[in-house]
Amino acid sequence: QLAEGYASSVEANPYKVLEIDLGPFNRNFPRMNMAQSIGQGVTFLNRHLSSSMFQGGMNGGVNEGKLQLFEFLRGLSHKGHPLLVNPNRLLSLQQMQQALLRADRFLDEFDDEAPWEDFADRLTALGFEKGWGR
Repeated sequence: QLAEGYASSVEANPYKVLEIDLGPFNRNFPRMNMAQSIGQGVTFLNRHLSSSMFQGGMNGGVNEGKLQLFEFLRGLSHKGHPLLVNPNRLLSLQQMQQALLRADRFLDEFDDEAPWEDFADRLTALGFEKGWGR
């Protein structure tokens, strides 16, 4: 009935146009305001999206973006071997945060060029696996 009513009103007035306000969809979309940002759209958008990932969406005191990143890291593997994080050792985001602090303090004792073998046992005990790079 609605379509028939619209069709008959268009026949009576062919200049009637359907208007849709898309403003609410663009309200929170980031805008570049500085001239030096020209040509940097992807970088700008990437920064905005990654920043918003860790700011909003609180779920019982845990930031939803951090939780999603933690679950993503726990799922990474190659040929059945975990990468970056051992999902059997780091079971919660809080455990990973504590392990990161301990690992950071521990790694301060080593030279930047130290081979993985020098600290692999300790990092593995903390729940970390190969794949982080130097």
